[in-house]
Amino acid sequence: MLELEKQKFDEIMAKIPAIYRYNELLSVAEMKEAEQKTIEAGTSAQELMNNAGIAVADFISKDYSDHKKIAVLAGLGSNGGDGYVAARLLLQRGFEVNVYSVGDHSSMSGAAKEACQAWLSEANSSGIKPAETLDQTTLFETDLVIDAIIGIGLSRPLSDNLVNLVKLVNENFTDVVSIDIPTGVDANTGAMLPVAINADATVTFLRSKIGHILFPGRDCTGYLHLVPDIGIIDNLYEDLKNVVERGAIGINILHYDSYKWYQHKYDRGHVLVISGGRYTSGASRLAAQAAAKSGAGMVTIAGRTNALDIHASHVTSIMLKPYNRLQELQKMIVDEMKIDTIVIGPGLGENAKQITQAIIELQYPTVFDADSLTAFEKNPSELLDNLHDEMIITPHAGEFRRLFPDVDIESDKLQAVRRASEDTEAVILLKGADTIVSSTSLSETMIFDNAPHWLATAGSGDVLAGIIASQSAQGNTMYNAATLGTYMHGEAGQFCGGGSTASDLVVAVGKVFQSLTDSNSTDSSGLEYR
Repeated sequence: MLELEKQKFDEIMAKIPAIYRYNELLSVAEMKEAEQKTIEAGTSAQELMNNAGIAVADFISKDYSDHKKIAVLAGLGSNGGDGYVAARLLLQRGFEVNVYSVGDHSSMSGAAKEACQAWLSEANSSGIKPAETLDQTTLFETDLVIDAIIGIGLSRPLSDNLVNLVKLVNENFTDVVSIDIPTGVDANTGAMLPVAINADATVTFLRSKIGHILFPGRDCTGYLHLVPDIGIIDNLYEDLKNVVERGAIGINILHYDSYKWYQHKYDRGHVLVISGGRYTSGASRLAAQAAAKSGAGMVTIAGRTNALDIHASHVTSIMLKPYNRLQELQKMIVDEMKIDTIVIGPGLGENAKQITQAIIELQYPTVFDADSLTAFEKNPSELLDNLHDEMIITPHAGEFRRLFPDVDIESDKLQAVRRASEDTEAVILLKGADTIVSSTSLSETMIFDNAPHWLATAGSGDVLAGIIASQSAQGNTMYNAATLGTYMHGEAGQFCGGGSTASDLVVAVGKVFQSLTDSNSTDSSGLEYR
C-alpha cells in the first residue's frame, strides 16, 4: 500500500514544473561550489556545459518553435560557452542561427573555447558567415535573441560598451531568452549594474538564484524556467549553514493539520490586538479580523473605552476589553486572559512608545508593526535590545532604515535583513513586493514572490500582522508563523484581484485559510471528505 502511495505521489510530482518543486535559492558562491564539487568528482566542465546548452536548446525548440531567426550574444566565459552549444544544436534543428561574439572569441579558454570552436566548425560547414556587428536593423530582422553574455558571474558594473549593448537589445521588440540570469543582474542581490537585459524568459540550472526573486532582478528575469539536472551533484544543501528559500513555492507544505473533533477555542490560540484611539481604530480592527479569519480560536481587542465604542459597532465575534492605565493592561494580559500572541502597532497613534514599552516588559510572543516601530525611530535600541526569537518586527523599507541606520539596505537587502535578525535575535520581516523573512536562530530566510502589486494599499500591512499573530497563537514558531502568514497574505491578494481594499483582503484571507485546511479535512469519525 505504501509503495502504491509513493508511486502515486511521484507521478503527481513529476507533472509539476521544477520551479515549484525545488525551492532553495542559491548564491553565486554556492552555485560555483556545486559545480566545482561535481568536476572534482569526475564530471568534466565540457559535459556540464553541453548539458546546459542542450537544456537551453530544448526550451527554445519547445516554447519558441516559431522563432526561426535567432541571434546569440555570446560572451567569453562559461555563459558564452552555453550559448555556443545552444546555437550549434538549434542550427542542427533547423533554426536560422548566428552568433555575435561579445569580445574577441580567440581569447576564450577551456570548455567555453571548445564550445566556440565546435560552433565555428558547424557554422562553416553550413555556409554561415561570421556575424558582423549587431545593430538595430539586425535586431529588427531577428525573431529571438539569446543572451549568453555574462551569466551569474557579474560582480561589478558593466562596461560602457556592454551598457550600450544592453540598451540596444532592450529598445527592440525582439523576444529575449537569457541563459542563467539576464546580463546586468547581480545574482546575489537582484540589483542592476547599472542596467540589465529585460528578458522574456530565463533558463537557469540546478536551482533558482537569489537575484531571480529579488527586485529589480525579478522584473528582468521574465518567465523563469528551471532545469534542476544538468549533471551537477545535488547534495550541496546538506552542508548549507544559511538556507535561503523561495517561500511562495514550498511554504504551503506547512499546511494545517485538520481540525480535530476534540479541539476547543483555546486550542486554536488567543490573539490580543492593542487598539489605537477612536479615530485610528480601523487598523487594529483589520488586524483582529484577519487573525480571526486565519484560524485563531479567540481574538480580543484591548483599548480605551472611547475606541472600543467604535469597535463595538463593527465587530461581533471579536471580544473587547477596556483598560485605563498601562498597569491595568499588563495585569489583564497576565492574570485575567489566556493570551498566546499580541499584536501592537496598527493605528496605535498617541502614546505609542509608552504602550509598546508596557507590552515589551511582558516578553510575550509579539508582532510589532507600524506605530510600535516608528515610536522608537529616535532611539531604536529601546525596542531592539529587548526582542527575542518569539518576537517579530515587520518594517517596510523606510521603517527599516530608521530602525537600523547602520545597516545598508540599498546594496544588499537580503544581507541587511539577516544582519538585523542577528543583531536583535528576533524574526525580521521586511515588507515589500519581495518580502524577506529571516530568523538567525534557525539560520533560515525566505523570500516571497506571490504578492501582487495591488497589496500596496492602506491597511494591507495591518492584515498581515493579524495573520502572523494567528499562526503564532496556533502553535507555530514565530518564524514559521511569519512565513506561513506572508504566503497566505500574498495568496489572499491574488484572490482579491486589482482594485481591492484591505477589507476585501480580510475576506480573502478566510478563503485562503479554508483552502489550506480543506486540503486535509476530516470529520469527527476520522473519515476523509471526498
